Amino acid sequence: MSFFYLYCIDNIFNNGYYINRLLVIFYFIAAIVFLYTKFVLYDNIQLLAFYEDDFFYYLETAKNFLLFGFPSIDLKTPTNGYHPLWFLIITFIQIPSRNPYYISLVVTTFSFISLFITFLYSQRIFFYFSNNKKISNYFSIICTSLFLIYYDQGMEIILVFPLIAILIFYLISNENSALKYGLLFNILFLARLDTIFLLFLVFVSFAIYKHQILKNKYFYFPFIISLIYLISNIIIFDSLLPVSGLAKQLKTSYTPVYSTIQTIFYFQRDRIIYGFIPFIFFIVNFILVYRVPNRKFKILFLLINTFPFIFSFYNSIFSGWYYWSWYYYIFFPSILVFFILILQYESIINVIKKLLPFSTILIILFYFHISRNIEISKTLFYENALEVVEFEKQHQGIYAMGDRAGLISYLIDSPVVHLEGLVMDKKFVSELQSTPKLMDLLKKYNVDYYIANNAKKIESGYLVEEPYRIHEYQITSTDTLDIVPFIIEDNKGWKFQIFDLKKK
Repeated sequence: MSFFYLYCIDNIFNNGYYINRLLVIFYFIAAIVFLYTKFVLYDNIQLLAFYEDDFFYYLETAKNFLLFGFPSIDLKTPTNGYHPLWFLIITFIQIPSRNPYYISLVVTTFSFISLFITFLYSQRIFFYFSNNKKISNYFSIICTSLFLIYYDQGMEIILVFPLIAILIFYLISNENSALKYGLLFNILFLARLDTIFLLFLVFVSFAIYKHQILKNKYFYFPFIISLIYLISNIIIFDSLLPVSGLAKQLKTSYTPVYSTIQTIFYFQRDRIIYGFIPFIFFIVNFILVYRVPNRKFKILFLLINTFPFIFSFYNSIFSGWYYWSWYYYIFFPSILVFFILILQYESIINVIKKLLPFSTILIILFYFHISRNIEISKTLFYENALEVVEFEKQHQGIYAMGDRAGLISYLIDSPVVHLEGLVMDKKFVSELQSTPKLMDLLKKYNVDYYIANNAKKIESGYLVEEPYRIHEYQITSTDTLDIVPFIIEDNKGWKFQIFDLKKK
């Protein structure tokens, strides 16, 4: 009998088909465990600790849109500070129920479907160039696992990954449907507006080698959707693009700043995976692409690989905003291109065939080890936000807060003026530019309670500044408050200081 077992094991590991199938199954089981375990361990409110703070701007604006007929955080100021497609989806999700458990479950299921579609189209891309199912599966697992943490944050980029994979598959295959490309262009734009840089590069590639697409009127029909969105912005919000873009671009100079790029090189464990490693792929692609014999593919890969550079260059001039985790989606096209390009090296592929099954398992295990701790007590900001909720129950009024106002805005009943301006209006952005004193700005919005993040204690009181200063050219409102705040502090030293302005 023991000989039989040894025979079976030897047969399995020598037959790549079985280990390949087992690895794919293992990957998706691991992904399901990663995404859904929290629903077994935690209750309604605790589930909210697992989402990015910006996700709650979507929840709150969509909730207020359903309740009051307009999207708003402070129940007074209409805002378009969101990516429209994800906002619509979050709105529809909340129509049956606004229960946090239900919302979290639907968003997580939506995320898993998105992950699965991204995997399938990545697999198709690699199979097109390798004609090898095993290699395609291994590469698809690596590409999607690099960004798996994004699928558990509730941010709009869970729409972007599958759409980018579909777009690149269409570009490398013989797909010539102008209407399909037109729809994909517009859906991707509405899913995340800054993908316009990638879409522009693809448009250039069409101008070089797919003239028939640009000459076909059906390519342009779907653009009516985006045009309606842009026109509605002008009519309703007096701004072509979201206010969030205006708020992030408040600079005194167009001199490039490098705070944006520096975040790629923060050598924290998670940022190494979704920032630094993809950056290396991005650089290496410019070397490998010149070995591509097909001129069409060479031009296409060069163009879409420049997306992170153009995006970062624009950001360094007009904004200088930090790259929070969801911004690193810009490297996803470069990652796909990297694995396509190494398929042209036979010697590398021979090594990969031997190492990938085991190295891919190690990558998955390592990724899950560093991705996220599921202990609520170690979740930054969450416990502080709950204490703010308890404070607000005894102190009703108008609140104001800058960074990390999302979860608090969602949890408390009182309206919150968002001092970063991301979900405010054009008027607020103008007032932020012209009001150097923070107290003057708060008075304009009749703020009763101001929540500061780690305000600096000085001799004359507390030094506060909004928005959080990232670089020397950023426009902010500063002030010194001589009010003793109510301080909330977590076990990592992060403080929320609540200033009662009615005592001033």
